[in-house]
Amino acid sequence: MSRFDQWAASNTGAWRDLDGAYGAQCWDLFCALCVDLMGASVSDCHTARSGKWAGWAGSLYTGFPTTDWIGRHFTRIPASQPGLKGDVILWGGDANHPCTHVAILLADVRPGASPYVLAQNAGATMNARRMWETPASLGYLRPKDRSFITGTTNKENNDMNGLACIVQLNDENGLHYFDGSRLHPLKDPDDVVALNMVAKATIGHDLPALKVGNNRAPFGTRLREAVEG
Repeated sequence: MSRFDQWAASNTGAWRDLDGAYGAQCWDLFCALCVDLMGASVSDCHTARSGKWAGWAGSLYTGFPTTDWIGRHFTRIPASQPGLKGDVILWGGDANHPCTHVAILLADVRPGASPYVLAQNAGATMNARRMWETPASLGYLRPKDRSFITGTTNKENNDMNGLACIVQLNDENGLHYFDGSRLHPLKDPDDVVALNMVAKATIGHDLPALKVGNNRAPFGTRLREAVEG
């Protein structure tokens, strides 16, 4: 399993908000890829400040390179070319993405075909999910160094291939640490800080945090019953 595969697994269902603005936007997932796997800072990942789609995800393509760091680490590929696993895929202001959109390719895709992606804030949900999408209307940003995508790692993955996360069950107060098989109640907010210190040292980023269910649709209860029953 490559570092990219581990990253995609641990971010499926996550709510990444790296700039602390507007919640878990599609841009935040792109930024998380750069920060977690490519050594970027959040400021390295900015969208264009002027020109077409300034401030929107699509400007990562139309204004390429929007930062010096992006220019050094990515190559811009038009939608007429095949997309490769690990590419950043971008859409302009089309019918399905009127405000533009960015996601991460989970598999190679030929021109004009539907891509399989990890996307955040797609449709009615803000958390990251694996889904089929319409073909790229702009194109791709391809990492120049693809070793984290194509290489494998022998590092032990103690989080059940990325299932470890911080969970809020339904509308309950308090959080739980889910280790992939059991729920562990957290008694203090500093518990989350401590867990994320360990996560950053071992898997390179904070644990995903998600809410499972609510009082009207108590899927959090179902999760508790599934892992404790």
